[in-house]
Amino acid sequence: MIIDVDGIKYNVEVDEGNLASEKIPVIFLHGFTGSTLDWQFIVDKLPERFYPVRYDQIGHGKTESPADIKFYTSRFKMRAVEKIRDDLKLKEHILCGYSMGGRAAYNYAMTNPENLKGLIIESSTPGIEEAVQRIDKIKEDNEFAQKIETEGIVNFINFWYSRPFFASMRSLPADYKGKLIESRMNNNPAGLANTLRGFSAGRMVSHWDNLSAVNTKVLLISGSLDLRYTMLAEKAAPRFKDAQHKIIENAGHNTHLEKPEEFINLVTDFLNSLN
Repeated sequence: MIIDVDGIKYNVEVDEGNLASEKIPVIFLHGFTGSTLDWQFIVDKLPERFYPVRYDQIGHGKTESPADIKFYTSRFKMRAVEKIRDDLKLKEHILCGYSMGGRAAYNYAMTNPENLKGLIIESSTPGIEEAVQRIDKIKEDNEFAQKIETEGIVNFINFWYSRPFFASMRSLPADYKGKLIESRMNNNPAGLANTLRGFSAGRMVSHWDNLSAVNTKVLLISGSLDLRYTMLAEKAAPRFKDAQHKIIENAGHNTHLEKPEEFINLVTDFLNSLN
């Protein structure tokens, strides 16, 4: 279905038959260059009393890619979650975000905690604490955005997934990885560039000192081969009131892509633990 958010058409995937049920929605937020397709593996694996809601974030998938960068900022990303929730008449809900989607979930949990029943964060961060590091990250993301514009999306996607950050993906079956990379190339290059500029981690407010304000259960997931985000999750977990950090062995940054069964088991156990 299409939902209008501030004049921007968002692609939302949900079984409308669940909307009038007593089931609890799990809103899945994909990462940079991703789409709703990234969560297809889990849509029919949730416990019976839950159902999935997926949408393409702005500049990605089938959602529109406006030229105005303001629509890519944290403020408008939060408006998108709220408008989609409002249009679907969702009350109690769980957020599950990966990487960039995890940062969006962190932001939303800190600013709109009402009716949040659970929070699942995969390979993400509640922000960058040091001002100098934030400036460096903004500069880096601006350079990546320019790379998309000057070299084209095909070259950029090949470059993006050849970085050491995603080295563990090399163990994926060649045909599967090929289809994954190809699907990323279907994104709008302007949408990806604007995402990097408008929603850089360097522009995100640091929530490190306020994590204790989250009053719901939290599950943090990271891969053992992703040392940076495993460290960040270990640092964040004790700052929440009720959080657990689970590490998926022999997985890198994208644990749900590399080890889907393990990821499903962790999410299922967490959802079943919620009252």
